[in-house]
Amino acid sequence: MAGKRAGFTLVEVVVAVTVFVLALSGALALYLQESRVFKDTEARVEVQEHARIALDRVVRELRTAKEVNEVRATSVTFTLEDGSRVRYYHDATRQQLMREKNGGVNPVASYVRDLRFSGELMGATGDLLIRITLAAGMGEDQTFTLTTSVLVR
Repeated sequence: MAGKRAGFTLVEVVVAVTVFVLALSGALALYLQESRVFKDTEARVEVQEHARIALDRVVRELRTAKEVNEVRATSVTFTLEDGSRVRYYHDATRQQLMREKNGGVNPVASYVRDLRFSGELMGATGDLLIRITLAAGMGEDQTFTLTTSVLVR
């Protein structure tokens, strides 16, 4: 037995490499899946955050409006204390919430699928209750809806 060499046979090496490659492939597939889920979640959270900020901006400006000029199903137009006219509307082609002020137009939020406004006069006070519904999302199964109301005096 003194002449026998120590080491691995070719079959043992091939089996060991195959097992190692399968284990490494499984780990890589799991990593890639988790990475994709993380990116999707991060994008969804970003869209929700931007939609909330945009809706807060609309509400804040409406509360400080001197006069509400027009409430339509997909837009609202009002006058600020400084006399400038502001219009918020949905650009369905670009899927954006747009803000128009004195002729200048700027996007406020992206991935906006739908934007709805409705106005209702509140009894003898003459106050106007405006309901705003904003639906946003990146994918078909990732749409969420934010709804709020603003009482304009």
